[in-house]
Amino acid sequence: MKALAIRVERSGSVSEVREYLASLEDAYVRIYAFDFAVNELRQRSDETISSSFREPSRKRSARFPAIRNPQALLLPGDQLTIHRIEVASPGFWEVLGALNPLETIRKYIADRHERTKDREYRNDLDLQERQLEIEKRRIEVVRERVDLLHSLGVPEEQIRRAVVQLVSQPLGQLDRIQDSRLISTAELVEIPARSSGDTAADA
Repeated sequence: MKALAIRVERSGSVSEVREYLASLEDAYVRIYAFDFAVNELRQRSDETISSSFREPSRKRSARFPAIRNPQALLLPGDQLTIHRIEVASPGFWEVLGALNPLETIRKYIADRHERTKDREYRNDLDLQERQLEIEKRRIEVVRERVDLLHSLGVPEEQIRRAVVQLVSQPLGQLDRIQDSRLISTAELVEIPARSSGDTAADA
């Protein structure tokens, strides 16, 4: 089992930590919902192909489902949970959940950290270029799923709307927290399997 370990660079206020955890959970839930919808569309497409003969020239067509309540799609066993916290400077927070959304968040946080550290933005044009670059990175972390949606015939407008609502906006909530240097980077870490002799007190 893997956990997402997010590096914490400094102690934060109660309100900062509350915002950080809420933003992290919101990003996780929305990306989870995005992955859920993509997998559903792929499964339906596979079932259609296996159960009917299709003309080779026939164009695929599918619609991305409207997701009004991403939280409702979350399976009980996939809830985002805190596994371990190290209170230090620096320290870290380890969270458990479904692997794909955790990996998407890890990629974005780590990549943004590498691209923005030790970089100065001298004017408004530099800031605009930075924003465009960041927006591009938000899309890149789900590029394979976006390409799959294109191959399934989902209209471009629906793909863009889904990516903005379920990926780009929630990841953007983490930007201000990272810019405030409360968090810096992230990685996936292996969680050792507990032996049958372990007890709750050992955790």
